[in-house]
Amino acid sequence: MSQIINQRSLLTLLMYMLCAKFLIVPVLDWQNQAVIDIKGKNKQLQKMKTLVIGRDIFAEAAKVSGLKLSYLQDTLFKDTRSLKLEAQTELLGIITNNGISVRNFNWVTDSSNSPRILRAKVAYSGTMKQCIQMFWDISMSPRMIQVIGSRQQVKSFKGDALGSIEGSMTLEVYALEEMQVANDLSASEGEGSE
Repeated sequence: MSQIINQRSLLTLLMYMLCAKFLIVPVLDWQNQAVIDIKGKNKQLQKMKTLVIGRDIFAEAAKVSGLKLSYLQDTLFKDTRSLKLEAQTELLGIITNNGISVRNFNWVTDSSNSPRILRAKVAYSGTMKQCIQMFWDISMSPRMIQVIGSRQQVKSFKGDALGSIEGSMTLEVYALEEMQVANDLSASEGEGSE
């Protein structure tokens, strides 16, 4: 009789184990997988919330960049076929505005990158006062013009006169493609309006 009770208890235990293996374990595995999926989706949701919150910040940064590019468009030359002629005309206008005579004007370098950088070597002569005014006018120009280097030789210096100057300088001007600025501006405005 004890053998029958033993067999019954073993069969019952076997039935419980089979139920656990084929019913409970799959349900627990399914639950664990569902919890892992929910955690992954929650992380994705948090990332998306961060992007949505940051969208306004990114749109504002793009707007500021667009304004800076707009400002640069006004201070830089436009990269066109007649760039050298336009830049040379404007530079010579600034230099000769105060009576300085230009002896020589040569384009030294011209980069093909964007922004395009042009360097010009200018030889000039005039009085000390005219030379000082010329450098002032270059620095106050609405265009971005940089004096890379300059050399002056003072002549006829007297106690009551500043004298005359013969000198040369290397100027650098910058040009940006108009389409590039316009595209960057329209892209930043398009993002901000959505």
